[in-house]
Amino acid sequence: MANTYVLLCSGQSNIARIDEGVDWVPESNLHLWDFNAIFGLDGVGSRYISPPADRVNYGTLYANEIAKTMPDANVFVINVARGSTNLSLWLDETTRPNMWDALVNNVTAALNELPDDTIINEVLWWGHESDASTKADVSLDKFVEDFSAIIDKFDQQGWSGEKPAPIRLHKLHPLCNGLSSQINAAIETIVLRDTERYSLIDTTHLSYPDGIHLAGTDKPQAAAIAFSQPRPGVSAKKGVNANLIRKSQATASTLAELHDDKVVLPAGEWISHPLVFSKISDQTLTLSANHVTQALKVYICDETATVLAGKGRRQTSLRMPINFTGDVSVKIQNCSKEMASFSDLKLEYGGLAT
Repeated sequence: MANTYVLLCSGQSNIARIDEGVDWVPESNLHLWDFNAIFGLDGVGSRYISPPADRVNYGTLYANEIAKTMPDANVFVINVARGSTNLSLWLDETTRPNMWDALVNNVTAALNELPDDTIINEVLWWGHESDASTKADVSLDKFVEDFSAIIDKFDQQGWSGEKPAPIRLHKLHPLCNGLSSQINAAIETIVLRDTERYSLIDTTHLSYPDGIHLAGTDKPQAAAIAFSQPRPGVSAKKGVNANLIRKSQATASTLAELHDDKVVLPAGEWISHPLVFSKISDQTLTLSANHVTQALKVYICDETATVLAGKGRRQTSLRMPINFTGDVSVKIQNCSKEMASFSDLKLEYGGLAT
């Protein structure tokens, strides 16, 4: 058995004060790099410490599970993460806060404190709820491209030796932000493209009081769930969901044009499709389309959302009410001042367009 195991944690999982009710007892063979992004990204850690009793994060709890099963090894945690950050902060080295520089500086310093042949054995990456914000306007393709570019930069550092370190990604809670389904689709795409390196952890059935942050009392359970899954190779299973929209049932405003391959909507115009409410009651629905040239407003029951313009597949999700009276249909309107067009329209259950 190896006498060292190094876990790199990145993304948005800060070291923070423990919540009341969390039973946090670090193993004696668990060691934490003394860097905390909350206190400033310009600094660099200087040594490994015993994890503090009053501060912890999900990644350190996960490492503690590793330490329990490797009592004869020293488990080292390098945590370079910060909440409310976009993926671009690891990619664009001119941005502030500069997460890439913080990552490079701390990983380099942390590995220098260990024997020369020490490598990063595993990467735990939590995020990115900020990328799922409609303000961030990150498409599925953009997220996949950016994350792949970051991992290419990571691999070029040689931190994990000749064999790439396995990477564990996490599914976002579907209510965290308007484009959560789009980012989840991107994360699952990354995993499915290389299941030998990537695996997907789903803790969204646990408590997320604000739809974004995992409840502190559930973090130990989440860490145990994550550790119980094999590493790597736990792939997302991406099923093909039926399209709830049939073109033959569509109605359109006067100037709207419905073609077999494309829909054209002049400014203010719309198309509408009837829905059966009993089939969508209390469901999360995702509407998606390809090559959306102008932002589209989506109306279902009393819920509204926006599909942002952009290349590739664009999408948005809406949560349906349990009880509703009134017209039940999906209406898609061009609220811009320019002509809008899109193709391959799809409405499906759940938070993932297939």
